[in-house]
Amino acid sequence: MNQESTVDTGVLTGLSQVIEEFFDQINQYVDLFIASVFMIIVGIFAIYLIHKIASKYLFPHFHKGRLVKITGVTVYTLILLATALIVLSSVGADVTGIGQMALVTIFVIAVLSFLIMPFLPKLPYKIGHLIEVGGELGTVIMISPLYTTLKTLDATLVFVPNVAIMSMTIKNYSRESSRRIEINLSVENGVNLKRAKEALVRLMTEDERVLRESLSPAVFVMSANSEYVDLLGVCWVMNSDWFTTQSDMWEKIVNNVDEDVRLARPRLVG
Repeated sequence: MNQESTVDTGVLTGLSQVIEEFFDQINQYVDLFIASVFMIIVGIFAIYLIHKIASKYLFPHFHKGRLVKITGVTVYTLILLATALIVLSSVGADVTGIGQMALVTIFVIAVLSFLIMPFLPKLPYKIGHLIEVGGELGTVIMISPLYTTLKTLDATLVFVPNVAIMSMTIKNYSRESSRRIEINLSVENGVNLKRAKEALVRLMTEDERVLRESLSPAVFVMSANSEYVDLLGVCWVMNSDWFTTQSDMWEKIVNNVDEDVRLARPRLVG
């Protein structure tokens, strides 16, 4: 009886030790896991913080976009590499050789990218740009390796193969910050052209959205015949204001810019 009791006690003691060792190992791995996740979060937050600061205070002062992009990607990659090496080192891995090889690889890729990038074909638009291609006008919402997805003004999705786009004429209405409004206006022959031109210039100048830093609003006589005279009014606005400004101007013209300006056949050429 005593012998059986001793055996049972020994089994229980051994089982207890195994369970304690098991939970000790779990605790060690949990601590290691928490520390690793913490380091990864710190690395990602460092990249985010550097990107925000650089985008606001550093990047706007550099005009060589290619150099800025490659430098930024290189710095972000180095931070991720440092974070990964710290995590691997904390689990006991020898990262000396891996770290050296990774550093050399990153710098070689950065240099090659800087030298080769200008010769690589690229699409002349970005996500968010308003473009016209293949007779379709829409905003670019996605660019994949195979297709460019456009969202038209009536919310229709158009999928255009990138291979086809490279051989098409592309109109990018968002590439520049400003855009010109052209008002093609026909007035009845016999009206006072000077007053008509002054009225149209005044209409464009009085609009606060019209830019005056580069070119002031102007009106030109384009053609004339026995029935009407064609005038062209031009002014510049910010790209985001183009559509609404043009619409407002035509509304004012239709409601009579001037009592002496009689429209023969108003029309708009985009």
